[in-house]
Amino acid sequence: TRGVRAEGVPSYPYFPSLTPGRVAWTLALLGLVAGRGARLRALALALAGSLLALGPATPLFRLLTETVPFAGTMRYPEKYTLLFGFGVLWLAALGASALERALPPGRGTAAFALLAAVVVLDRSAVTPRLLPMAPAAILEERPAVLASLSSTSPGEPPPRVFVFAAYRVPKGAATDDPGETGAALSRWAYPTVASRFGVANVLERDYDVSLPLPLLDRVLVLEAAPPGSPVPATLARAAGAVASVEGGQGPDGEAVPVLRPIPDPVPPYRFVARLVRGGSPREAAARFLAARAPTDVAFVPGAPDVREAAPGRVLRVSDRARGLELEVEGLGPGESVLLLSRPLVAARQALLDGRSAVVEEANGGFAAVAVPPGRHLLRLRPEGGWLIIAAVLAALGLSVTAVLLVGREAGAPG
Repeated sequence: TRGVRAEGVPSYPYFPSLTPGRVAWTLALLGLVAGRGARLRALALALAGSLLALGPATPLFRLLTETVPFAGTMRYPEKYTLLFGFGVLWLAALGASALERALPPGRGTAAFALLAAVVVLDRSAVTPRLLPMAPAAILEERPAVLASLSSTSPGEPPPRVFVFAAYRVPKGAATDDPGETGAALSRWAYPTVASRFGVANVLERDYDVSLPLPLLDRVLVLEAAPPGSPVPATLARAAGAVASVEGGQGPDGEAVPVLRPIPDPVPPYRFVARLVRGGSPREAAARFLAARAPTDVAFVPGAPDVREAAPGRVLRVSDRARGLELEVEGLGPGESVLLLSRPLVAARQALLDGRSAVVEEANGGFAAVAVPPGRHLLRLRPEGGWLIIAAVLAALGLSVTAVLLVGREAGAPG
């Protein structure tokens, strides 16, 4: 945890920490020495997890990914510390069982209560070793580069910025010290940092944030843009950004963050003049890029069709965590098309005046809704199906585990 990279180990972003705490280490050692059960299997699991977490630094990781199907689909090797954690927990459980057997009758409750207290007292020594941290004060300090942007009232759509410095990282902006990383990211208003201060980000480079394929395609396009290309600013403007954070030069020649306004910005929620339909979602996104990301056209998948859209107005916007609400007006005489520079995954459920409305993918991962003439109230929110599935699977897994444990205990000799 002293550095974020190592010489000679390419494509590995940072090293994992294997610090479960002194209490866990003590119990694990006790379990390894005096535990009853599969001590060697638990030890093998912990060792394999730690070696796999080091990724290409050891031959075990390469052997696994070349011989086991789908083993290479885990994005970061350090996620294999889960195996290490399970192994240490297994050994610690064996150690706790050995401790319980060694205690006189009736002393177990007091001993384990004291052990729990030691764990609580030890937590401040464990956490910094997991990963050196920046002071928590940076969570309350607005990055100086955003000083010229005024925050909006709660619920109103915040001004959006494009952190271009995340794609073209200026020399000296990054740090190899994990303890300094938080302050450096905050200074440059890197993705997910600015959103704490009433300012939203667009076109984040963070792959975990941009998991939907269309948004990942945008990231790849921006990464491939050569220096001086107008593509980044054009895409940022189409997404509703008002400014970009870029690298500048300070008085001593050092790299400093600079906020550059985007000429003639457009609102993130707006009515378009034309609807171009045709092909798959990826083909529609490709046509959007080929047309140089126009701000007044919605490219959507489907049967080939091109038609003009009636004008419209956005009267009010309430953008909150529970969903997006817009009061809009279609000016007619035909149907209007509202383009929302909001990821489709966050706007799949739509109600227009209380009735279900169709949300289409537009311009590569964003959303579009047809609006009839007149005033309407539109509400959009993500689908909740995956949350229900996750809750059901978690409950099912817990139930199966409980049944197996109860069955094993019932079948054990008295």
